[in-house]
Amino acid sequence: MKDIPLTNYQLIAFFIPGQLFVFSYFIACENIKNIGSLVSCLQSVNIGFLLVSVAMSFLVGLVFDAIRNGCIEKCFDKCEKNKSKKMNWDFFYTGKKDDVGVFYGRYFTYYCFDFNLILSLISSLILIDGYSSLEYKYAITVTVILSIGFLIRDGISLRNDMIDVTNYKKNTP
Repeated sequence: MKDIPLTNYQLIAFFIPGQLFVFSYFIACENIKNIGSLVSCLQSVNIGFLLVSVAMSFLVGLVFDAIRNGCIEKCFDKCEKNKSKKMNWDFFYTGKKDDVGVFYGRYFTYYCFDFNLILSLISSLILIDGYSSLEYKYAITVTVILSIGFLIRDGISLRNDMIDVTNYKKNTP
């Protein structure tokens, strides 16, 4: 695993969920009501704010990933009683470099992105519903809840595919 480089896709799996939360925080704190007030507010933003926003987006995304890794993965692993349906996390260390690279590119990065985005959407929804004065707050809420449902479905599907891949590689010479 030490030879697998950090790719742009992996950075995006952290950055975009973090950016969504930082943007939602900005909307909630600046009392933005509509697109016009958002544009007006963004026109007064300086480069320092943008740099802090980028750094915070990455850091918040890493926190979401730590929550995914420390809580969600533990729950999935503890709830699954069937050993053949458990994730083979050793694959990251014992698998062939090329296999692990393909696994990252095809499954794991998208899986992380899905669950990090779910955590970001839930956090953003709490911020927007609780603290903002957006005009179309309820339409946004319904859209976000539907999006979360689709992302959960996709994340679980990716996890099942990852289990199959890591267990297949574990059982083949």
